[in-house]
Amino acid sequence: MTLNEKVHYEYERFYLDMMRTSKENIFAHSDEIEAKKMLKKAILNKIKNMNEDEVESLLVEDNLLESAYHFLKEARWDNEAESFHQIVSQWLAALLKTDEV
Repeated sequence: MTLNEKVHYEYERFYLDMMRTSKENIFAHSDEIEAKKMLKKAILNKIKNMNEDEVESLLVEDNLLESAYHFLKEARWDNEAESFHQIVSQWLAALLKTDEV
């Protein structure tokens, strides 16, 4: 499985899990759904610029979307696109233990 496939698979599982719940639950988790949708796009975009070692490091992680989402929540993201991309870069850098991705 490639990293691209892994990210798509994780999002698809999350999305399907959400869709099989009640409408109320979907509305209650709408922020999480939107955030993970944005994270999926951002991660897929960042993958394009990664070397093989970085990709391999991310492939062994359990759930990238969940990890990124929790990092985003802890960073208290303010719903601005610029800060979102900075937080995603910080999360990837922390995972890969580098200065910046």
